[in-house]
Amino acid sequence: MADSTGIQIVTNTGYYGAADDRYVPEFAFKATAEEISKVWIEEFEEGIDGTEVRPGFVKLAFDDGVPSEIDKKLFTAGILTHLNTGLTLAVHTGNNPEAATAQLKLLAQHHVSPDAWVWVHAHLVEDIELLLNAASAGAWISLDGAKESNVQEYINKIDRFRSQNLLHKILLSHDGDGFPMGGEIREFEAIPRHLIPAMLANGFKEKEVDQITVRNPKEAFMIRTRRID
Repeated sequence: MADSTGIQIVTNTGYYGAADDRYVPEFAFKATAEEISKVWIEEFEEGIDGTEVRPGFVKLAFDDGVPSEIDKKLFTAGILTHLNTGLTLAVHTGNNPEAATAQLKLLAQHHVSPDAWVWVHAHLVEDIELLLNAASAGAWISLDGAKESNVQEYINKIDRFRSQNLLHKILLSHDGDGFPMGGEIREFEAIPRHLIPAMLANGFKEKEVDQITVRNPKEAFMIRTRRID
């Protein structure tokens, strides 16, 4: 797809720990965080599955409820991978404040800045103050699932971040369904076709839209180690 479109597509390393761990390989349950991280670091340094394709971030995920030991171990492996590669951790967390708290705690224990962490599916969080607090601490807040029907909801949320001078910590995505298992495909077009025009119509400036849609992704996924002294 990258070759045919000219679009730079960034893929990932990591293991997806949500969906009741059904996609976590058996190896990961028995291995240490260090052993798991070596697999991901090798993909970054040498390529994925024998190819020249290298990951541009680490994708992880937490199940609902109290964080499990395997989810915490995978996140720790992600931190170790970050420290050795500079890859950002994009973590499916959703409306799970306990998981977010656990992740922030583990980052602090390893002296890694929250700036290395993306709270994925944060649009599902009911208490926006939790997101504002995380963003104030340096975390990236990913408001996914943008579509024509929720434009006003997104504008309201983005405006809350603007009121706290936190537009520089927001990420947007459609989280669209390219392969919806027989269902209707939700195209990746709501942000440019509906959300951005509505933002401009509601008083957002071009430079603020550019901040969110251009500068923030570039900054969030820039490959660099983000340590705390």
